[in-house]
Amino acid sequence: AARTTIKSFGADDVIIRPSTIIASNHSLINIVNRNYITLKGSPGHYFVVDGVNAPIPANSHSTAIRGEAPTGFSCGNIIAEYLEVKNTPYHAISLHPFHVLPEEHDCIIRRCWFHDNGAGAAEGWSSPYPHCVYMKGIDNIIEDCIIERQKGGYGIHVFSQGAANGTVSRNIVRRNRIHDCAQHGILIGSGDDNLAYNNIIYDCQYGIQISFGSGNNNQAYNNTIYSCTNQAVDINSSVSNSLVRNNIFWANGVNGVDNNGIGTIQSNNLPVN
Repeated sequence: AARTTIKSFGADDVIIRPSTIIASNHSLINIVNRNYITLKGSPGHYFVVDGVNAPIPANSHSTAIRGEAPTGFSCGNIIAEYLEVKNTPYHAISLHPFHVLPEEHDCIIRRCWFHDNGAGAAEGWSSPYPHCVYMKGIDNIIEDCIIERQKGGYGIHVFSQGAANGTVSRNIVRRNRIHDCAQHGILIGSGDDNLAYNNIIYDCQYGIQISFGSGNNNQAYNNTIYSCTNQAVDINSSVSNSLVRNNIFWANGVNGVDNNGIGTIQSNNLPVN
């Protein structure tokens, strides 16, 4: 009848650092078929999840924090606040089952610091690479986080595949600082009415990608995208009615929008310093 909160005691620092992960697909914190869970640190005293001893075999889903809902159940209303997640070979936080409906909903990830996670070619992985924050559901918020040095994959990956395409909707990605990711800063994919605004993205492969699954009315506005290798914003041919407005683009490989979508609206984007 009440929310369960897992947090540090007083001003103590808490570090979860397992000596090893004994098998593939084991997560450091696993929330299975549960709702209304809070994982919480405090300003200056992060709740630290350190996967430094986790193995990095190919196809290992050794996620730091995973929310999992078996078929027919739900995983929602989870809050992660003031967490530091580092050195995890797979996703840093992934609040979803593995391509199984229903997806997570009404979760909030805020004021977290994600760094030095994932694995890429240098760590012996081949594509697809693990992403830092992976969301697949509806009505979730990712805000005020720092994501840096994601060795493989995207910084924030809002996407699902197969039968779950239509469920990735009404998510909000705002006020995050994302840099030095091996691939894109933010992916808004495979759903409708998702928003990415007031983010700062730099030194990634792409800034923001809107793509996959016939998504509709996804929006990217008021973002600053700097020094990315390729396009500042990439819009795939499978999406429609995307909005890209009021962004600042500077020193990117392609200093603007690569638009292949249907009915895209672009306005007031500033491609200067």
